[in-house]
Amino acid sequence: SFQVARTLVIAGKPFTDGQIVKECILKTVEEICPDKINLFTGISLSANTIAQRTTDLGNDIIRQLKDIAKSFKYFSIALDESTDNSDSAQELLFVRGVNESFEKNQRIGRRPFNERLMYW
Repeated sequence: SFQVARTLVIAGKPFTDGQIVKECILKTVEEICPDKINLFTGISLSANTIAQRTTDLGNDIIRQLKDIAKSFKYFSIALDESTDNSDSAQELLFVRGVNESFEKNQRIGRRPFNERLMYW
């Protein structure tokens, strides 16, 4: 279910599409190897399951990034806020770090905002 959640998120599809994916899996298995259908009926791809898997994946990525950042001896951070061609605001974060062995590590992140930012 983690791979299905990842695929849905990358494609920008709603979590409820997990049920459709499960139906497709079951229909395919029923055609190809009906004797194995019991192995697939217990897979949970409900919206709640997909949402939880997505949260778990996000938390794991954050944990990995924190572990990498802990090894930095020196680092720099750049933050930029801009808008795309549809006037949707987004935040970009770029982190570059070097550990004691002078191994470089670079990461970039993007976070879209759901509403237009207002400047005062």
